[in-house]
Amino acid sequence: MKSYPRIERSMVVPAGLIVLGIMVACGDSGSQKSHEGTLNGLEDSGAGPVVFQPSNLPADICNTATTTDLTVPAGQSVSMNTDQDCDRVIPQGPGLQDICVRIYSTIKIAGTYVANEGSRAGAIVATKSFTLESGGELALTWPGEALGVEPRPGADARGNGTKGSSGATGGGGGGQMTSAGAPGGNSGGAGGPQYGDPTGRQLIGGGYGGAGGPAARPTSPLAIPGAPGAAMQIVACGDLASAGTINATGSDGGHGDYSPEWAGGGAGGGAGGMILIEAAKVTASGGKILARGGNGGPGGPVVWGGSVLLYGGSGGRGGTGASPPTAGENGQTSQPPMPPNQSSGAGGGGGAVGRILINVPQGTSPVLTGVEIDPPAIIGITH
Repeated sequence: MKSYPRIERSMVVPAGLIVLGIMVACGDSGSQKSHEGTLNGLEDSGAGPVVFQPSNLPADICNTATTTDLTVPAGQSVSMNTDQDCDRVIPQGPGLQDICVRIYSTIKIAGTYVANEGSRAGAIVATKSFTLESGGELALTWPGEALGVEPRPGADARGNGTKGSSGATGGGGGGQMTSAGAPGGNSGGAGGPQYGDPTGRQLIGGGYGGAGGPAARPTSPLAIPGAPGAAMQIVACGDLASAGTINATGSDGGHGDYSPEWAGGGAGGGAGGMILIEAAKVTASGGKILARGGNGGPGGPVVWGGSVLLYGGSGGRGGTGASPPTAGENGQTSQPPMPPNQSSGAGGGGGAVGRILINVPQGTSPVLTGVEIDPPAIIGITH
């Protein structure tokens, strides 16, 4: 497993850091219940003072006394484990993962902040301002093919896809609150179901893809399921300015193993995660905010005498804001004069798309210019 240095309380975070968690930036003053008045240039709308209070977190979170800044220079990286690196742990209620919260005065990221380890949902709070510069990234995903079913921040087992039912079948894609995952090929594993309320503010991640069906070889490993994107909240009580990338895309399912008889099925892709941005003022220019589903893995080939006789089926596409996830492609079966009962592996199903929510105080609107947002963000009002 790839590892990154952990973020210590007073350290400068290098660029290239991927962090799974909730990003929160708060203003300079306010009551214990809410943050009111003019916030770093955010003026009263005319209907009374601007009131800002993040969802899920304590009402006084923006008043936390801290002088610690988080700075991530370009070209460097740091990781956050949501089971270990917490200033506060906030329960969400029965059946939901707790929230691991990191609290800073100001946050400025030009590199990569990584939060893709641990089981709790993540949150990072800046009590003054939050800036994600062009080229900077908040990485809430595991890049490339999945590395195994390990805890991922906010992952929800209700959305897990199922394993390929027998040899050469593909695994199902992970589900989310937005939709179900797609099934694996060759009548393989079912996609994870849709669950919960897709408009809810609770920090809930997606499900894992299902493992691929086994190959005929006794020592053949199962294709590794795609991991879901993390559940992360980004809140700014002062200004939140972003020109970089926030990525909670699910990872792709692993490929099926080869065999001289029937090959292994590909694994399902992981569902996209959840990105919840809440701030007194949100300005984004350029950059990306992504929570797409991961692609299913390809099925394994039938190999005999060093030659590929049958190629495996392609993995299904992960879900996006424009299209649902697709099923894995069936594998091929042998035809004369080939030996009978040979079958290549089917592809795994695509993972469901995740959720992106942006909440700002009533009477205000986020300013989003030239930003690629997929799926489209749900714009709401903070408490």
